[in-house]
Amino acid sequence: MAVFNQKSRTENARLSSILGVTNQLMRYVLAFVYRTVFLMVLTKEYLGLDGLFTNILAILQLAELGIGTAIVFRMYKPIQQEDVHKVAAYMNFYKWVYRIIALVVLAAGLILLPFLDFFIKDASEVPADLDVKVLYLFFLAQSVTSYLFVYKQSILTADQKGYTVSIFSIIVQTIRYAVMFPLLVLTKNYTLTLGVSIGTVVVTNYFLSLITHRKYREVFRLKDKLTKEEKKEILKDTSAMMCHKAGEALVFGIDSILVSKYVGTGMLGIYSNYSLLINAVTGLLTQFLGSFIASLGNMSILSDDENKMRVYKRLIFLNNWVVCFCTVSLFVLINPFIRLWQGEDMLLSMSTVAALSASFFINNSRWVTNSYITASGLFIKDRWRPFLQAAINLVASVLLVQAIGITGIFVGTIISCVVTIWWREPHVLHKYELHASVKVYWIRHCINILFTAAFCVGGYYLSGLLDGSFASFMIRVAACLVIPNGILLAAYCRTEDFRFYLDYVLRRLHLKKNG
Repeated sequence: MAVFNQKSRTENARLSSILGVTNQLMRYVLAFVYRTVFLMVLTKEYLGLDGLFTNILAILQLAELGIGTAIVFRMYKPIQQEDVHKVAAYMNFYKWVYRIIALVVLAAGLILLPFLDFFIKDASEVPADLDVKVLYLFFLAQSVTSYLFVYKQSILTADQKGYTVSIFSIIVQTIRYAVMFPLLVLTKNYTLTLGVSIGTVVVTNYFLSLITHRKYREVFRLKDKLTKEEKKEILKDTSAMMCHKAGEALVFGIDSILVSKYVGTGMLGIYSNYSLLINAVTGLLTQFLGSFIASLGNMSILSDDENKMRVYKRLIFLNNWVVCFCTVSLFVLINPFIRLWQGEDMLLSMSTVAALSASFFINNSRWVTNSYITASGLFIKDRWRPFLQAAINLVASVLLVQAIGITGIFVGTIISCVVTIWWREPHVLHKYELHASVKVYWIRHCINILFTAAFCVGGYYLSGLLDGSFASFMIRVAACLVIPNGILLAAYCRTEDFRFYLDYVLRRLHLKKNG
């Protein structure tokens, strides 16, 4: 009897995408409703502190060193070959490393505890009923305990069964918020509610680890160990992935910290609403496009260059279309939506929205390319670039926030991305994995930039003709749905890539119709 997944790559990707998107929708809808209730009961300063500690812990998690991604990459081949002993050796090594990491994160977190006030611009903004250190210790406890359980989930990812995590998460998130809603309303106690939330996460990770252990009991019962040479190879991969993890955490995690430090926790609370909505859209894209990573890793072993390039072009086409539509929708709709949701005093300026939208476009247009690089192990080729990106981001953001305010923080992030990963990733992928010219990629990408910019400018002037009513918001929604997609459809309807997806949808509908 086969131990590992026997479904096709296409079926695995479809299941992961559908259930992943469902999970993300559930999570963000519940988070949105919870935040609405939260701001009725408490204030934006509470939200600001929540965002601050989340991002501080994200940086502390650099101790993970990216070893999870490196080990998942190594497991693709033995899983394909049904080599249970080799997979067991990787998982036993993973378990040992993550226990050490948990101790390192705990120690680093406790060392940082006396210096929390440095990250808060004005201590008077901290609500009187909160103990900042107690809140921080709650977040630290969640981070540390997760390392004791979540390492087992790596085998689900490598075996293209990430949808199992999504199913379990949907159930647990529903229970979690069902408890948190009445608790917050009845007690108005943020600390107690946070404690229950974190406790739910810990219990979730524990039970998921038990389920994973049972599903792969043939793997976890073995005590095989890696050779010294194999450990050296993992450490080599890890050193490269550490750089990428460091860059990602410092570039995207530091924005909230800089807002708190230079603008204030109140403004951080306002920004956190935008961050929630942008992260919701990003999360859906991550599930929709990022769910292909394991399938791509499997394909990198089995496919030739011509097939890799064919699949890559089709995914890039889809990536460009979806990111164009999402960027335009965020730029046009996010301020009117927040105005209806929370009022005029919770809005950021249009210049800040433009910077956030541009950052969203740059980073999410990379998803397919970045997935290929991760799945094929090419992150090793570019190990030092993330440090340069992080340094540019920090310097540019600190200088610009003092010159132009909060917008400068996000402009600094854009600058750091454009001069590093934006051009570097497609170059590395085409040179070392696809073995093809990068010219076609840039032609497609530049055309998509022009389409997106034109749609955003048109949306800006259209919004200027409308008021802040719900009816006007729905007109904006309709315009975002019809105009960009209609023009893109007219532009691409005769292309091979579009015909591929149209034929795919028609086949799926036909299969469904005929049962």
